[in-house]
Amino acid sequence: MEKMRDFLRDHGMVCAVVLCACAAVFTGAWAVRTIQHELGRQVPPATEQQKQQEEPAPLSPQTQPEWEENEWNTGFDVAGRAEGIPEERSSNGEHASSGASSGASSVGKPGEKPSESTGPADAGSALYGPPVSGSVVQAFSGDELVYNETLEDWRTHNGTDYACVIGNEVKAPASGKVALVKDSGNWGGMLELVDAENRTWRLYGVVTGVKEGDEVTCGQQVGKVGGIACEAAVGSHVHLEVEQDGKYLDPASIIG
Repeated sequence: MEKMRDFLRDHGMVCAVVLCACAAVFTGAWAVRTIQHELGRQVPPATEQQKQQEEPAPLSPQTQPEWEENEWNTGFDVAGRAEGIPEERSSNGEHASSGASSGASSVGKPGEKPSESTGPADAGSALYGPPVSGSVVQAFSGDELVYNETLEDWRTHNGTDYACVIGNEVKAPASGKVALVKDSGNWGGMLELVDAENRTWRLYGVVTGVKEGDEVTCGQQVGKVGGIACEAAVGSHVHLEVEQDGKYLDPASIIG
């Protein structure tokens, strides 16, 4: 008994601390167990039916997204051409004087004839004819620029050049009234006549044998072949132009 009192006197404080710690641990464990028990009572475990309802159902073939089964389609044929858009084509605008440069962006080769004529097609009509019997050496270019070898520049060619020999006779390309006769400098002698369709015909490189106001018929001699200095590289020829309503037409398409 004496030993017990001595032990408690020497180690009483330590024993008290140990007892308090044990009590705290026991109390905490009891509290945790009590809380878990209460929570288990309030939230019942999920039934098998509830688990099945919570799981997402797999997609059936009928509910698969449409883009997985059908190929994407834009509704436009990439390899084809959109409908309703007109074809691109050149248009004849007003030109300045014969041989003047044009603002057109397309450039053609010297002597190349456009694929489409811009004037009315009167092929086979006895009302029109070539001024000389030679072949075409320089075609009408429309809005396209062609290279002028004599002047060494690019410009529109507003008429048709017919090969011939200097001194040969020149015939009227159409029936009409002579409106103007003059010397046009580098373009040589010029004769202008107006036909019944109100077209203006101009012949360049001609030594004229008629005067203003004369009435002429198609095929009638109106002069002789002279020279055209500004187109000397083409060789001896007569330059023929046709103009109507401020637009140059292709003489060859009218003469046929």
